[in-house]
Amino acid sequence: MAIILQSETSNVENANSYISVEETISYFSIRGVDLTDFDGEDVEFACIKATDYIDLVDDYKSSILDEDQETQWPRKGYGIPVNIKKAAFEYAKIILVDGQELSPNLEYTDNGQNIKSEKVKIGPIEETITYKDDYKNNVSRSYAKADGYLKRYRSTSSSSYLIGR
Repeated sequence: MAIILQSETSNVENANSYISVEETISYFSIRGVDLTDFDGEDVEFACIKATDYIDLVDDYKSSILDEDQETQWPRKGYGIPVNIKKAAFEYAKIILVDGQELSPNLEYTDNGQNIKSEKVKIGPIEETITYKDDYKNNVSRSYAKADGYLKRYRSTSSSSYLIGR
């Protein structure tokens, strides 16, 4: 899938990324992060996934420009701020360099409870399972640098919740 770059000032139909491969490589190059081990397609997927994550994890101030808009940005009075792009770069790095999935599937038991930890001992048999107490703490992880870039644009009624790491 190719990147369809969202415009900073108007809606682009089927847009799926706030950042391009070239911008991503340049952003990290001047910060001493080498992305040469990744082909263009890997970087494209990371850019698209980073944008998906930004669009999924928070409620933002203002409203989107077009009700048919596929992404959360641009927004009225903001366009696509530089810090939204910086967050996208940092989330893309987490995917590429750190090899992490931004929103991993949570592990649940057959009865729908979310597993916090599990201990298994083979002889003599022992099993301990600890469940998470609160669903709200299970929606997304915390990524300090990338999340920090989004902070000023979050709605005061934002419903984002964090997983402890």
